[in-house]
Amino acid sequence: MDKIGSEFMMKSNPALISSLPRHPAPTLPPRDYVIDIREMGGVGDGLTLNTAVFERAISAIQAHGGGQLFVPPGRWITGPFNLTSHLTLFVSRGAIILGSQALDDDDDDDDDDDDDDEEEEDEDAADSVQVWGGLSSTPGAGGSRGKGGGEIDGQGWWWWAAFRSNLLKYSRGSLIEFLWSSKIIISNITLRNSPFWTVHPAFCSDIHIHGVVVLAPETSPNTDAFDPDSSVNVLIENCFISTGDDAVAIKSGWGNAGLRVNSPATNITIRSMIIRFSHGISIGSEMSGGVSNVAVRDVHVLGGEHALRVKTAAGRGGYVRNVTFSNIWIENTTKAAIEINGYYSSNPHPSGDFDTAALPDVRDVVFKNVYGKWLTRAAKLVGLKEKPFTGIVMIDVILEVKNRPLWKKKRSSFVCSDVSGFASNVWPQPCPHLKIIRRQKLSDRFLTSDIRRQNLLEDSIKIPRGFPAPMSS
Repeated sequence: MDKIGSEFMMKSNPALISSLPRHPAPTLPPRDYVIDIREMGGVGDGLTLNTAVFERAISAIQAHGGGQLFVPPGRWITGPFNLTSHLTLFVSRGAIILGSQALDDDDDDDDDDDDDDEEEEDEDAADSVQVWGGLSSTPGAGGSRGKGGGEIDGQGWWWWAAFRSNLLKYSRGSLIEFLWSSKIIISNITLRNSPFWTVHPAFCSDIHIHGVVVLAPETSPNTDAFDPDSSVNVLIENCFISTGDDAVAIKSGWGNAGLRVNSPATNITIRSMIIRFSHGISIGSEMSGGVSNVAVRDVHVLGGEHALRVKTAAGRGGYVRNVTFSNIWIENTTKAAIEINGYYSSNPHPSGDFDTAALPDVRDVVFKNVYGKWLTRAAKLVGLKEKPFTGIVMIDVILEVKNRPLWKKKRSSFVCSDVSGFASNVWPQPCPHLKIIRRQKLSDRFLTSDIRRQNLLEDSIKIPRGFPAPMSS
């Protein structure tokens, strides 16, 4: 272990957390047209259903050409409702929007949460939408920076129980979902207990998620925090996540439907994140449209199963390429801290035209400055025998695996098959599939042009248009 790695691993969690770069919050422009939900008959008593009230308010804002829907302190129960373009949903401090637990209040009749058969935009498309947890209690107020905005609580307990008991006719809905939309900001808000994925932008562009807290019980099923799906120009930063599934899962469709639509997820930055008791940051497993140009940096993963993952399988097709994970701290994972898995799922495919010959192309995935302790396993890197994964690179990766009890079988720190790449300053000793390169010999002659571009990705990735450029304090 080198000196830098030793010093890093000696730091305490508070020091690690305080060392995360902080980035400026997006600015919320004042709206000249504001509707207070109470003006439409809303009642925030935690008992009254307000679905029709939210729908009327948003229809009025749509007719006006845009505006702000102001939700004051209170407990506002509602079923699902659609947002519209040029809308700010301002959830003030002390306000909680509560998802109804009555199935009749949920009009989601889609039986496939990741069905990419629809190739055309639909009526749900929107432009310039903000979901904002406001510090102010003044309707129409402009943007504010800091913590402590309002909440949206999906009250997912009933949905999780019904799912486990096979009582649902349709699949569970996401807490917030955008389809074919652009210029999206979600900032300064707490999102809790989603029935399914928490924030799911699909076929979207120019997304900025900042300062969001996402919470769900560790045992809650499929409660991913953020699932950018076939979306472009995405920035997720300064968030705290503790859920029952992936903290972030980058997706682009499943199987033949994803291959047919062929809409990749690309230009995605994830940074300055704290993740607890979740499944870490993942690419896949739905990635048939392709995933590329992803930069993940300055992330602390504390507890949970894995920390950094690429998950796919034969039949997915598509590709994963040009991905960097850098400046990552990991503690107490129950499975491999780093996993690249070409045999992720044996579950049956939902469509009858499933093509087992569609093999994913995984290449040029780089791990730099990754440190961890109290880990069950350092890394599991498993490609496909029919199409090995290439360009897997580890530089300055120091992963301390905890000792197993004497009565348990010893476990390898690294597990590898059907992968190739190189490693420099990696501990424990990596598997022989990664060629060891000494630091003094680490030069451009060992790097392909693709990997050189990868090292520049963090500085060149596009930030969503119309939002302030990132700055570190």
